[in-house]
Amino acid sequence: MGRSSSGPKVFIWVEDTYARSFISRLLRRLGYKGFTVRSAKGRGNMLVKVQKVALDALVIHKYDKLVVLVDGHGDPHGTENALLSKVPGEVRSRVRTVVFDESIEEWICAGLSLPLKGRKPLDVLLAHERANKGAWVKEADIKRWLPRYAELIDISKLQKNTLFRRFLNALSDCP
Repeated sequence: MGRSSSGPKVFIWVEDTYARSFISRLLRRLGYKGFTVRSAKGRGNMLVKVQKVALDALVIHKYDKLVVLVDGHGDPHGTENALLSKVPGEVRSRVRTVVFDESIEEWICAGLSLPLKGRKPLDVLLAHERANKGAWVKEADIKRWLPRYAELIDISKLQKNTLFRRFLNALSDCP
């Protein structure tokens, strides 16, 4: 489990359950199979548990690589530095981070051709959904609908996103 049909055995760790389902569906849609995708159940948990998860995945369970997807909430470099500083040195070369400027909703906006124009991606999606469905749509609905967006976005548009290409490269390169 966790091995693509032609690549390394990869453990993908995301912030929450909705992101896990979104990534799983997106990978299936792209034809990637066999990757293990798990949720940290919150950004705070990622920062606290990254050392244990890295050792468990890479040493105990013998994954070739750990790919961590995390929301940057406006400080992607600080978030990446905080994560990597807690990864033990002996496994750090096998850990790849994909840190969003704000949140994973950036990929959905890219795939739906919704320009951010300085706004947070969740706010852009919320405005888009309210325009289409009505004022009743809440932020929690957008989060809950993340898995559904994996089926709706235009993959060719998403593949133009630099961070998404970095994610795809992280799945295939192996230290």
